Amino acid sequence: PVNPEVSAKISADANNAATFGSDSGLYVPDTADLSITGGVDYADASTSLAADSTWYATGAQVVLDEGGYLVTMFAHGYIETSAAGRAGVITRLYNVTDSAAVANSETLIVEDDNTCNKEGCGSSVAYVEIGASKTLRLEASRITSALYVSAPTVLSNTEGRSGISYIRISSLTITNHILTESGD
Repeated sequence: PVNPEVSAKISADANNAATFGSDSGLYVPDTADLSITGGVDYADASTSLAADSTWYATGAQVVLDEGGYLVTMFAHGYIETSAAGRAGVITRLYNVTDSAAVANSETLIVEDDNTCNKEGCGSSVAYVEIGASKTLRLEASRITSALYVSAPTVLSNTEGRSGISYIRISSLTITNHILTESGD
């Protein structure tokens, strides 16, 4: 039987065991193999971006085993320029194991085209399929410009952290049954 308007409550205990509940008479899952794992790593310190066209490791990295992941990178950047013209900081995910940037992961975290002293934060989320264990790290680079008063910086401090977080998305197997109200 299929109920077109089904609402169910799913909760998990400390061991990620799923418990299902519902109003009586609804078609809801009875059992499920639900596995959610995740983690986060923060850059330990700020990273100075001293040269144009150079990618710098920020110190934030995670090791991911085989599977599919939602990976979020987040960064806090600072730039200071002496005149009008484009300047900024870009981040990306880098696959250390395979020595390759993660495709389409570049994110502009702070940018300006005027004389400025500016901080900004940026983040992005990517779905990443991992075939075998890989190490991913957060890297940063500065936009090419002759206008920097000092080296742009990726900060990681109490005013804003930089890092990587991930959630592994596993398969979910569900066995269904109909819940009915008991005659208590």
